[in-house]
Amino acid sequence: MKPASIEFRPMESGDGKDIAALDMASPDSGAIAFSTLYLHDPYASILALHPDAVGVVATRQGHAGIVGMGMMSIGRCNYEGGQSPYAYLFSLNVHPYYRRIGIASSIYKWLLSAARERTGENIVVTAAIQEDNEASLRAAERWANHVDKRAMGLLAPMRRKPPKPALDLEFQGAKEENWEEIAYRQNKFYEGYNLYPKRSSMDLRTHYEAMDFGMRLRSYYVALDGNRNVVAGIGALEEGNIEPLRIVRTPRAFAAANAFLHILSKDGILKRLSLRDAWFSPGHGASLAHLWDSLRWTLKDRGSLMTTYVDPRGPLAQAIPRRWYLPETRNCNVLAASPPPSEDRLIYMNY
Repeated sequence: MKPASIEFRPMESGDGKDIAALDMASPDSGAIAFSTLYLHDPYASILALHPDAVGVVATRQGHAGIVGMGMMSIGRCNYEGGQSPYAYLFSLNVHPYYRRIGIASSIYKWLLSAARERTGENIVVTAAIQEDNEASLRAAERWANHVDKRAMGLLAPMRRKPPKPALDLEFQGAKEENWEEIAYRQNKFYEGYNLYPKRSSMDLRTHYEAMDFGMRLRSYYVALDGNRNVVAGIGALEEGNIEPLRIVRTPRAFAAANAFLHILSKDGILKRLSLRDAWFSPGHGASLAHLWDSLRWTLKDRGSLMTTYVDPRGPLAQAIPRRWYLPETRNCNVLAASPPPSEDRLIYMNY
């Protein structure tokens, strides 16, 4: 089979059924192998989770459906002390029968070309890939000039009973009067990070208050001190309520933990809560830790496992509680950027 026999075109709204079929045929090949179960139309679900996404699909005459797909989000981010357009590449997937003939590389090439057409040549391109997913890493090496293996995934099961109250702290969902303070403090926390997309109060409010499929998939929570100052915040994305995962394979440590935590249902289904945009004011790392633990109870009916990725060199890795009985997962941040990122700059991990 020759790569020339494969055709590429933009993803369309009618591709939902074929996206689901491709996903079932080709689970992720990292340490945690999974496929996605779509509770709604897959195309609409992807746009609900990634509103600014652009996608490409690969087809071959004689093959029903699609043989590969890839997607990206486009925006602006902090980079090396300034602002730069960026493209975040995600959901690369190639049917097992059609691998090793250059489809993945061609998908990356199509996405990079489309991103540069929209933003210009001077763009930061990044992707997050499980460190054990050797095929995706090989494909990414053809366009990337930097690989950072420090992205650390922190996991937390939901609580079965509420935590003890934290003295002089109150936890609540973000309210209208909080957004200005949240935006200022969150942007201040991440101002030295590469890849952080700076947000206004309106950006955050619109993002976290959006409705999809008749429900709010996103929510934002804050910790208030005794003077009603916002001292920590975290956003939550309820991915599992529209795209639960069927886990095919896990590391032994995760399987052992699941035996008594029951993170997965009996049929191996995981409802993930993706926590992002975590921050805290100076001296309030413990406030973030209490907020994180509080959400394990507050969100217990909305998911079965909380996850977030952090730079292990940064303050979040020290503030967010780790569970000794759950493994830390690792991602590789793959970048194409000029100049390459400075080794001493922290990296924002939650796209």
